[in-house]
Amino acid sequence: LRLARPAEALPKGVVPVASIACAARFLSENPGRALLTTGSKELAPYTRVADFAERFFVRVLPLPGAITKCIDAGFSPSHVIGMQGPFTRELNEAMLRQVGAQWLVTKDSGTVGGTAEKLAAARDAGARCIVVTRPAEGGGALSLREVEDALLREFAR
Repeated sequence: LRLARPAEALPKGVVPVASIACAARFLSENPGRALLTTGSKELAPYTRVADFAERFFVRVLPLPGAITKCIDAGFSPSHVIGMQGPFTRELNEAMLRQVGAQWLVTKDSGTVGGTAEKLAAARDAGARCIVVTRPAEGGGALSLREVEDALLREFAR
């Protein structure tokens, strides 16, 4: 069973984009430092931005593979933050201020992924948010109620 989490409305001023590539393209056209919180799997689009090594700071899981991906992509160790969440609003804000970020890039990961904390931290730090929106749910994704009903039919015998 695949659960489709409901999308949350984004606050005014947030820049919604369809993909990491779109976020990178947006950043290439808009100056300022950015804290990237979208993980280590899709770094290539960011590295196509002319001055990425100076402008971008990457926050990834503190795993050797994730750190290596960042370094191999061309990010300086001083621009790689290896930390395990969840992160509070205050910690996100402190990181934004520490790196001097005008932008925070995140995926729309909902409540579980700390999206609200990131958006609030960016607001409080005076940074703007770029949010990679969720792809449209494909066939087979169910609402929470539909998943509950299916589980009850299967296991409540």
